[in-house]
Amino acid sequence: PYDFTVVATYAAPDFGTPVTVQAVPSAAQILNQEITVTRPQGALILTQRCGVNGALPGAPAVNAFPGFPGDPGIAASADQIGTSPDIDLGPPGLQVDPEFGDYPFPSPVTYPTQCGLDLGTAQFVATGALAGQYYQASGALNEVTVVDTRDVDAGWTVSGTMSNLVDGTESFSGNYVGWVPQVSADTDPAAAGQYDQIVAAGPRILPGDGVVSGTGLGSVGGQVLASANPGEGLGIAELDARVQMLIPTSVNAGDFSGILALTVI
Repeated sequence: PYDFTVVATYAAPDFGTPVTVQAVPSAAQILNQEITVTRPQGALILTQRCGVNGALPGAPAVNAFPGFPGDPGIAASADQIGTSPDIDLGPPGLQVDPEFGDYPFPSPVTYPTQCGLDLGTAQFVATGALAGQYYQASGALNEVTVVDTRDVDAGWTVSGTMSNLVDGTESFSGNYVGWVPQVSADTDPAAAGQYDQIVAAGPRILPGDGVVSGTGLGSVGGQVLASANPGEGLGIAELDARVQMLIPTSVNAGDFSGILALTVI
């Protein structure tokens, strides 16, 4: 209850007598609204953006291996809208790829599973320790995107394995292909620090000598493009890589092709 003092006002000299009254508020009224929501099933999806790549630095020489000294960096592709979600597409700022706006739908997922990568015409290696033994070529991997919204943040690893490159009866080992991985973007920390996606690029893999010795991308089991530890994988990560290739001079001229298979687990 509340106590109020009421004072009557009269003309002088009678000023009245204060009176105390008590007021009792009505009973409290409580309104309840029950809110329900369904969190959709999470998933781990690996997709790619054909013809799209992030900016990549030059690749300096490493030991006697052809790091392709003097090779300039690779600029980001002009078209930064592909077939996966994006984090920052540049001017006019933050955008969402409309084809991926309803993640994880459509179901089944129909994002592209195969993109072409043309490394052009290889150049003869005329200097350095490998001079006269190889041709060399380089380019940029079609940008790869990992989306992880699974209920359990178990982490993930993206790996790549290169098949042999073949032209008719001529072929050479996928171990002659290497890469320099790069994490171009990942998801910022969530509000109140609930989680923070931390993605690490895999090590540089030098083009090998054709022998299965863990060098090059043709090795059994693949080579790591990027990974996130358990508790650090939720979000969207965009992965790029500079691809490097050697072609032995002992291989006859031709147009060679193979498959670089990427997997996420």
